[in-house]
Amino acid sequence: YSFTRTVTVSNARFEYLIFKTDHYEGVDESNQTNNVLAKKITFHAPDLQIPTAVLPSTANLGDTIHVTATIRNAGSLAASGYWYDALYLSSDDVFDENVDVAVRNFNSHGSPPLAPTEEYTIDEDILLSTSLPAGDQFLLLVTDPSRNLTEKSESNNVFAQAIQIGGPDLS
Repeated sequence: YSFTRTVTVSNARFEYLIFKTDHYEGVDESNQTNNVLAKKITFHAPDLQIPTAVLPSTANLGDTIHVTATIRNAGSLAASGYWYDALYLSSDDVFDENVDVAVRNFNSHGSPPLAPTEEYTIDEDILLSTSLPAGDQFLLLVTDPSRNLTEKSESNNVFAQAIQIGGPDLS
Protein backbone atom coordinates (compact mmCIF):
# COMPACT_ATOMS: atom_id res chain seq x y z
CA TYR A 1 0.00 0.00 0.00
CA SER A 2 1.03 3.64 -0.18
CA PHE A 3 -0.09 6.87 1.43
CA THR A 4 0.75 10.56 1.43
CA ARG A 5 1.13 12.74 4.52
CA THR A 6 1.99 16.39 4.98
CA VAL A 7 4.48 16.91 7.79
CA THR A 8 5.13 20.24 9.47
CA VAL A 9 8.56 20.57 11.03
CA SER A 10 9.21 23.49 13.37
CA ASN A 11 12.92 22.84 13.93
CA ALA A 12 15.25 23.34 10.97
CA ARG A 13 18.07 21.45 12.64
CA PHE A 14 16.80 17.95 11.70
CA GLU A 15 18.77 16.36 8.86
CA TYR A 16 16.94 13.06 8.34
CA LEU A 17 13.36 11.94 8.04
CA ILE A 18 12.86 8.41 9.36
CA PHE A 19 10.07 6.20 8.03
CA LYS A 20 9.14 3.07 9.95
CA THR A 21 6.46 0.56 9.22
CA ASP A 22 5.16 -2.10 11.61
CA HIS A 23 6.54 -0.07 14.53
CA TYR A 24 5.11 -2.45 17.13
CA GLU A 25 6.17 -5.53 15.12
CA GLY A 26 2.60 -6.77 15.07
CA VAL A 27 2.98 -8.35 11.64
CA ASP A 28 4.64 -11.76 11.54
CA GLU A 29 7.28 -11.47 8.82
CA SER A 30 10.57 -13.17 7.97
CA ASN A 31 12.65 -9.94 7.93
CA GLN A 32 12.02 -7.13 10.44
CA THR A 33 15.22 -5.26 9.45
CA ASN A 34 13.77 -3.78 6.25
CA ASN A 35 11.03 -1.81 8.01
CA VAL A 36 13.02 1.42 8.41
CA LEU A 37 14.05 3.96 5.79
CA ALA A 38 16.09 7.11 6.52
CA LYS A 39 16.07 9.93 3.96
CA LYS A 40 18.40 12.91 4.16
CA ILE A 41 16.46 16.13 3.83
CA THR A 42 17.49 19.72 3.28
CA PHE A 43 15.68 22.49 5.11
CA HIS A 44 15.64 26.02 3.86
CA ALA A 45 15.90 28.44 6.75
CA PRO A 46 17.45 31.76 7.68
CA ASP A 47 20.83 31.69 9.41
CA LEU A 48 21.92 34.84 11.20
CA GLN A 49 25.65 35.11 11.84
CA ILE A 50 28.18 37.73 12.88
CA PRO A 51 31.01 37.59 10.31
CA THR A 52 32.78 40.71 11.61
CA ALA A 53 32.77 42.72 14.80
CA VAL A 54 35.09 45.17 16.51
CA LEU A 55 34.86 45.27 20.30
CA PRO A 56 37.44 46.75 22.69
CA SER A 57 39.90 44.59 24.61
CA THR A 58 40.31 47.06 27.50
CA ALA A 59 38.07 49.64 29.15
CA ASN A 60 37.20 51.09 32.55
CA LEU A 61 33.80 51.06 34.19
CA GLY A 62 32.16 54.37 33.33
CA ASP A 63 33.91 54.53 29.91
CA THR A 64 32.07 54.76 26.63
CA ILE A 65 33.07 51.96 24.28
CA HIS A 66 32.49 51.77 20.53
CA VAL A 67 30.93 48.64 19.01
CA THR A 68 30.74 47.89 15.30
CA ALA A 69 29.51 44.67 13.75
CA THR A 70 28.00 43.15 10.65
CA ILE A 71 25.06 40.76 10.95
CA ARG A 72 24.37 38.63 7.87
CA ASN A 73 21.66 36.20 6.87
CA ALA A 74 23.73 33.31 5.53
CA GLY A 75 20.65 31.11 5.19
CA SER A 76 18.59 30.19 2.17
CA LEU A 77 15.36 31.89 3.33
CA ALA A 78 14.62 35.42 4.44
CA ALA A 79 14.78 36.08 8.17
CA SER A 80 11.39 37.48 9.11
CA GLY A 81 9.61 37.94 12.38
CA TYR A 82 11.01 39.63 15.45
CA TRP A 83 14.58 39.47 16.71
CA TYR A 84 17.10 41.84 18.24
CA ASP A 85 20.82 41.98 18.91
CA ALA A 86 22.42 42.50 22.31
CA LEU A 87 25.74 43.04 24.04
CA TYR A 88 26.46 41.00 27.18
CA LEU A 89 29.25 40.86 29.75
CA SER A 90 30.30 37.32 30.64
CA SER A 91 32.92 35.49 32.69
CA ASP A 92 33.52 33.16 29.72
CA ASP A 93 33.11 33.14 25.94
CA VAL A 94 29.92 31.03 25.98
CA PHE A 95 26.56 32.82 25.95
CA ASP A 96 24.18 31.88 28.78
CA GLU A 97 21.15 34.14 29.01
CA ASN A 98 20.59 33.02 32.62
CA VAL A 99 24.06 34.09 33.82
CA ASP A 100 25.50 36.74 31.50
CA VAL A 101 24.78 40.42 32.20
CA ALA A 102 22.95 42.38 29.52
CA VAL A 103 24.80 45.61 28.73
CA ARG A 104 22.70 46.88 25.81
CA ASN A 105 19.93 45.75 23.47
CA PHE A 106 20.11 47.03 19.93
CA ASN A 107 17.28 47.72 17.49
CA SER A 108 14.81 44.99 16.74
CA HIS A 109 14.70 43.55 13.26
CA GLY A 110 12.45 41.52 11.02
CA SER A 111 10.50 44.16 9.14
CA PRO A 112 11.28 44.22 6.33
CA PRO A 113 12.64 40.66 6.25
CA LEU A 114 16.40 40.17 5.87
CA ALA A 115 16.87 38.30 2.58
CA PRO A 116 19.54 35.64 2.07
CA THR A 117 23.03 37.25 1.83
CA GLU A 118 21.69 40.61 3.06
CA GLU A 119 23.30 42.22 6.08
CA TYR A 120 23.02 45.17 8.40
CA THR A 121 25.49 46.92 10.67
CA ILE A 122 25.68 47.93 14.29
CA ASP A 123 27.72 51.08 14.96
CA GLU A 124 27.10 52.33 18.49
CA ASP A 125 28.74 54.00 21.46
CA ILE A 126 27.86 52.28 24.73
CA LEU A 127 28.42 53.46 28.30
CA LEU A 128 29.84 50.75 30.58
CA SER A 129 27.86 51.14 33.78
CA THR A 130 29.87 51.39 36.99
CA SER A 131 27.62 48.64 38.40
CA LEU A 132 29.14 46.03 36.04
CA PRO A 133 31.82 43.65 37.36
CA ALA A 134 35.45 44.61 36.73
CA GLY A 135 38.30 42.24 35.89
CA ASP A 136 38.91 39.74 33.11
CA GLN A 137 35.62 39.36 31.27
CA PHE A 138 34.21 38.74 27.80
CA LEU A 139 32.02 40.99 25.73
CA LEU A 140 29.50 38.85 23.85
CA LEU A 141 27.68 40.31 20.89
CA VAL A 142 24.66 38.09 20.28
CA THR A 143 22.15 38.15 17.45
CA ASP A 144 18.71 36.77 18.30
CA PRO A 145 19.62 35.98 21.94
CA SER A 146 16.03 34.95 22.71
CA ARG A 147 16.03 32.50 19.80
CA ASN A 148 12.87 33.96 18.32
CA LEU A 149 13.88 32.84 14.81
CA THR A 150 14.11 29.23 13.77
CA GLU A 151 17.54 29.13 12.13
CA LYS A 152 19.63 26.59 10.33
CA SER A 153 22.28 27.04 13.05
CA GLU A 154 22.30 28.83 16.39
CA SER A 155 26.02 28.13 16.89
CA ASN A 156 27.15 31.19 14.89
CA ASN A 157 25.04 33.81 16.70
CA VAL A 158 27.75 34.91 19.16
CA PHE A 159 30.90 36.97 18.70
CA ALA A 160 33.14 36.92 21.79
CA GLN A 161 35.93 39.37 22.69
CA ALA A 162 38.08 39.10 25.82
CA ILE A 163 38.18 42.40 27.68
CA GLN A 164 40.06 43.65 30.76
CA ILE A 165 37.71 45.97 32.63
CA GLY A 166 39.24 48.31 35.18
CA GLY A 167 37.43 50.08 37.98
CA PRO A 168 35.92 53.50 37.37
CA ASP A 169 38.19 56.52 37.08
CA LEU A 170 37.49 58.38 40.33
CA SER A 171 39.90 61.25 39.71
